[in-house]
Amino acid sequence: MASWITELRPSLRNPGAAVPEPLSRPETIAEAERVLGADVIRWAVQTASAISDTLVDAVRHDPDLHLTRLERRACEASLLAFLQAWQAGRGEQESIVPPAVVEHVRLAVREGASLSTVMRAPWRGQVVVHDELLAVISRAVPPDRCSNSGS
Repeated sequence: MASWITELRPSLRNPGAAVPEPLSRPETIAEAERVLGADVIRWAVQTASAISDTLVDAVRHDPDLHLTRLERRACEASLLAFLQAWQAGRGEQESIVPPAVVEHVRLAVREGASLSTVMRAPWRGQVVVHDELLAVISRAVPPDRCSNSGS
C-alpha cells in the first residue's frame, strides 16, 4: 500500500480553485472512492482538468496537436486506475489502460490524428502528473525511502 497516495489533496497546484465535477462514470468514481478516499478522487479530477486546460492551451501553439473533447475524461480515468493499482500494491506490475483512454484514442484516429499527434497529449499530461506526484512524495515519504539505490 502506498501511504503517500492518501496525502493527495485538491488545490495542491492552485489553492482555492474549485474542483470540477468528475466526468467518469458514477460506478468508476464510487469504486475509486472506496479504495482511495474522497480527497484523492477530488485531486485526480482537479489534476485531470488542469491537464486538459494545459492541452487546450498547447493547441494554440501547436496546431498539429489534436483534441477530441475526451481528454479530461481519459486523463481522469488514467489517474484513477493508476492510483488504485498503486494503492493496492500492483502499480509496478500492471499496465493499465482504462476504456475511456481507448475511446479517446479511437476518436482521435477517426478524426484524422496521426499517431505522433495522439501520443503528444499523454506526454504533456504525464509532465503535469509527475510534477504533482513528486511534490507529494517528497513531503510524505522519508528521504531514505525515496532512493533508487536498488535496496
